[in-house]
Amino acid sequence: MKFERNYFIIISLLGAILLLTYFNFIQSGKNNDELLWGRIKNNLRKMYYGSMFLTILSFLTILYYLYITESLDYNNSLQILITISAIIILSMFWMPLSLKYITFQLDKYKALITAILLFVSIASLLLSIEIYKINEKKYVLQKNIAFAAAIYFFFHTFVLDTIIWTQHFF
Repeated sequence: MKFERNYFIIISLLGAILLLTYFNFIQSGKNNDELLWGRIKNNLRKMYYGSMFLTILSFLTILYYLYITESLDYNNSLQILITISAIIILSMFWMPLSLKYITFQLDKYKALITAILLFVSIASLLLSIEIYKINEKKYVLQKNIAFAAAIYFFFHTFVLDTIIWTQHFF
């Protein structure tokens, strides 16, 4: 079974909304983009830029594999849609809450931001597991590359975002 065309449309629409929320908050002024980096500076920030680029490539690699594979079953396909949607929807709340924390310095925002980043990383791990579970028949190399990409995506969301970013932001 192929990954449903409608699933790609859902992911695309959610992704566009996510990018618009980021753009909206960055454009709101007050050097918010710099404040969101916290104490991440110099070489660590350069490493983040590189990792963000690799994370985008990883996500696109996963989507490409989902586009070409014919080895999905209904449950696997639905679980992948749910995990990708969760990653995107949860990510929509990170920046607004981070800006609220910058403004008000309340522990409730700190807790919510940390929880969101943790849930995004858990969803990323679940995405990796779902890709691993695909019983690929035709595109084995592409599946392995997509699985490696999903593992890297998880690494970025868990280690860099959930652990390191929070330590430098709060």
